[in-house]
Parts: sequence; structure tokens; C-alpha cells
Amino acid sequence: MNTPELISHYTFPGLTEGRTLIVLGAIHGDETCGPAAIRRVMHEIDDGSIVLKKGSVRCVPVCNPRAFEGGIRFAEDNLNRIFKKTENPASYEARLASELCELVDQADVMLDIHSSHAAAPVNLFVDYPTAENEALAAALGAEYVIYDWPKVYEQSSVELDSWTTDRYAYENGKVGILLEAGQHSDQRSEIVAYEAILHTLVHLDMIDPRTELHQVVKAMPVHMTEVFVRDSMEDVFTAQWSHLQRVAKGTTVATRGSGEAIQMKEDGVIIFPKTYAKPGGEWFYLGILG
Repeated sequence: MNTPELISHYTFPGLTEGRTLIVLGAIHGDETCGPAAIRRVMHEIDDGSIVLKKGSVRCVPVCNPRAFEGGIRFAEDNLNRIFKKTENPASYEARLASELCELVDQADVMLDIHSSHAAAPVNLFVDYPTAENEALAAALGAEYVIYDWPKVYEQSSVELDSWTTDRYAYENGKVGILLEAGQHSDQRSEIVAYEAILHTLVHLDMIDPRTELHQVVKAMPVHMTEVFVRDSMEDVFTAQWSHLQRVAKGTTVATRGSGEAIQMKEDGVIIFPKTYAKPGGEWFYLGILG
């Protein structure tokens, strides 16, 4: 007996054959800009406002249905840390991951749309800087492009899962970019996500250029240097930091319950400060510009 699918997905063929783009939304259930943008693109393909010249687009508006319905980040496991196939999935998200990986297998290019808890400029991750990944990133027009996620996890003194969507794409020969379109509650993030999909389609020559899109800017590179895990709820930030906020060398960004101060070793930025982080989980990251 086949296990029923958990995830709804929709494929739109172009006028001629070509590559397949898969667009993922709501890998985390509290990130709503992806589903809104993907559904807008689906509607515009249906009504003829967007004409696919070639290839095909597979849309997955909601990758984590249970979390999305509950307005929470995940139900049992962080889907973007366990994104791989498993023969006997041990959690709801692990089962989702296996199903989603099968869909990514059938594509050539992946765009994974996210938003962040903290206020943030538009940014994206190029975890694997191949020529095609770099070219797609440049076409999206984000303000910042972040590198070295795999490196900081490999070098971390605490063992952390890091099976991400773009890792799976890279290890299976796909082009893959993860976009952070802005803060969860910022309505502009839906526009950013929508335009990112169209920029991707233009970049892949699947649709004609669109003059109404915002002009692409050259992104500022950020190289991640460290990941910090929260030891206890007594670990606290020294300020209400924003994602990618610039912080001067010597600044104490957080203190441990033990009294240990975590300071900037050089001028840089704080990445994904998570006030909601639980003990044992990722708390924040540091990076340098350029």
C-alpha cells in the first residue's frame, strides 16, 4: 500500500522543452511570503500574464503543511536541517523531506524562499559557490549574499544537523539558492519573493524580460565565521539585534549564564539572532563583510 503524499505540488509546462525549475515555499511554517508569491505566479501562469517559453516550473507553495496550518516554524524537526531521504522517517518533517527530495530530483534548478524572524535586508545563501549558483544569485538582486554556512557547521565544537535544501540540491547536481525575502511580518517580503521567482525565470530564459521588475543591485558578500549554540535560557543578547546588523570589533553581543561575554573579534555582522532559541539549538551566527 502506497503512503499518501503529504505535499501538494503543481507543474506548469512551457511551450517547448527545457530545464525544470522547482520553487519551494514554507519549508518553515511561519514563513508565509513564499506561499503567497508562488500562488501569485501560479495564478498568472494560469491566466496568461506569465508565458513560459520553454522548460517547466514545479510549484510547491507549502512544503510543511502541518506547521503552516499552525503558524509555527516546524511540528517535530527543523525541515531545513534534515532535508535528505530516509528509508524509515522518524518524524513528520523527516517524511516531508523524503517526499520533497524526490521532487527536487526531478528538477534542474531550485529556488527555496524563506523569511526571517528578525528584521532584515533581502539576502540569500550561496552555500556552494559554483558558477551556476553564483550566476543565479547575481540575477536575484539581493542586498547581501552569505557564504560559508557549511564551513561554520563543520568547524563547530557542537555537532549540529545541517542537511539543508541547498545542500541536497548541490549534492545531487542541481543549481540551488535559498532566498531570505525579509521579515515574516513585512508585506514587502511577498513582493521580493514574487520578483525573485520572475528574475529566476528570466535568468533561465524561460520568460521574456519584465521591465516592471526592480533593478538588480550588486550584493554585498558576507562570510560566516562562527555559529553559537544556546546553552541555557540564561544566555541572553546584550541588545535587540537585527539580522545582518553591523557590529564593531570588541562589542559584546551576548552573555552566557556563566557570565562569559561573547564579543566581536573583528568588525562584522550578526546573523539570525534567535531570541526564541532553545538550549542546545542554534542561537546566532557571526560574519564579516567582503
